Amino acid sequence: MEIPQSSAVTFEEILRRSDLFPTNFPTSNNRIRAIAGSDKKKQKTIVSQALDTRVILHPRVASLIRDFLNIKKDYGTDIERRVYDNLAANLNIDAAGSSSTFSFPLSSQLDEVNQFIQRLIVKRPLAFFLPNDIGILRSGIQVKNNPRNVSGNEWLVVGKSADCKIPFHSYMSYNEMQISALVGTSTPSFFINNGSRNNCARIGYEINHEPCGVIQGLVGARFEKPNLMEWQHVMITQQQNVEVNGYGKRTPSTHNSALLQVWAKFYGQAGVKSTPLDSIKDSEVYYFPTYAEAEEYIDSPAYNALSVEERYFVRHSRYEIFNISVYKRRMRITADIMLLDANDRAQNIRKNTQEYTVNKRVFLDVVGLGLGVWRYKEEQNQWFVDAVGESIEQLSLPNVAFVHFSWVQVDSCLHARHGGVLKCKSGNEIRILFGNRSHAERIGPVFNKWEPDTTSSQQLLVTTYPWDSNSFPGNEYWLGSLSASGDPAAACFSTIPELQNPYINPFHNKIYLCKM
Repeated sequence: MEIPQSSAVTFEEILRRSDLFPTNFPTSNNRIRAIAGSDKKKQKTIVSQALDTRVILHPRVASLIRDFLNIKKDYGTDIERRVYDNLAANLNIDAAGSSSTFSFPLSSQLDEVNQFIQRLIVKRPLAFFLPNDIGILRSGIQVKNNPRNVSGNEWLVVGKSADCKIPFHSYMSYNEMQISALVGTSTPSFFINNGSRNNCARIGYEINHEPCGVIQGLVGARFEKPNLMEWQHVMITQQQNVEVNGYGKRTPSTHNSALLQVWAKFYGQAGVKSTPLDSIKDSEVYYFPTYAEAEEYIDSPAYNALSVEERYFVRHSRYEIFNISVYKRRMRITADIMLLDANDRAQNIRKNTQEYTVNKRVFLDVVGLGLGVWRYKEEQNQWFVDAVGESIEQLSLPNVAFVHFSWVQVDSCLHARHGGVLKCKSGNEIRILFGNRSHAERIGPVFNKWEPDTTSSQQLLVTTYPWDSNSFPGNEYWLGSLSASGDPAAACFSTIPELQNPYINPFHNKIYLCKM
């Protein structure tokens, strides 16, 4: 699924595109022009990093997209159909949202899944935040919504109303954001400091941080907005989970019910039962339960006979139930692509720079994804970490040495506590660590303690940051709010504002389909 670019990338071309980008950068120390200067070696490295920037995709998400597009062809609005019928043409949009200053290399022979994935990367506002969906469009226009009036939220009608101020041909709908939350980005990058939350792009002393590594943008589950995003799939509420909204086995055939059935199939949900993901069949009926169905199941003798570990429904309040199984399966998708990309980076970083060699040992720094203002239950911390642990045990990850959970307030990953190990499908053991480290802190001391024979040239830092399903990397960074969250903090210490920006580095057509 990786698409070759139509023209060679040069350092000068990246600079030219960066200068043409219509929005001002709030910092300069982390710009590639400042990092490389006149150093030809660094310029060459940055070009290699740009070429190695990619979208990371789970194969099950590719299947989900096919099902999603089929539903849209049957039930979508005229606005949606016009875009989905010609996705390739829709990608020739410039950074401000009009036509073709920033045209993208795209093969007309690509299938619609590839084109849709590219749309998920390209059709984003600069920033998108808060429960009332404040947005900064690529043109710099701010979309302000009334927090007390849901009907005044423009994002809710993107793709639905011709009167919407946010055009669907230039920006994603909420239906699409649910899928883009499952997609990640990955970039080799120089680092200018240790990546602390308040680093604000200050130049750090290199002795205190890794000079370079790989940085992944990954998205957690968002529960700050009821009845949208993961809430629709994980939460079971008396108000939401009724047949008229598309829940239950006997729901009428509508746009909402068809979409929910596609998602129920993706998560293996047949009402109150969770089907093993490796046994999902197109011929079976998948659906999310009604609240009445879930409540009856929770109160049944069969459910009460289960052990605590076997129960995947938990009451949050009298009228709200949290589906742990769906939540963990959601986070497993993200954990899988995070781990598989990190493992692949260790053996496939480009060989044409002296900074990287093949077959490195990976230190993977994992931040809590969706565990800040998006979190709904405190127990999600443990469920998230355990989901990563389940991925570790079921994947082949011969190049990953450490998985370090940063700023996640738990003390175990499955049965492994700090310093303990989990065994991968490939037979090797990965050491699990917990702590409050900054993204780009030196990893040498960790290797010296646990793997003293691994030289510094064999060590590779892969770090993660909490991205958003509907923003550019950095999110609040583009407003100058450099320490508002982990997203702008990541933008400040790395080159992702340029290298993970498809209008500067057209990486959107390089899709790494993770090998399970």
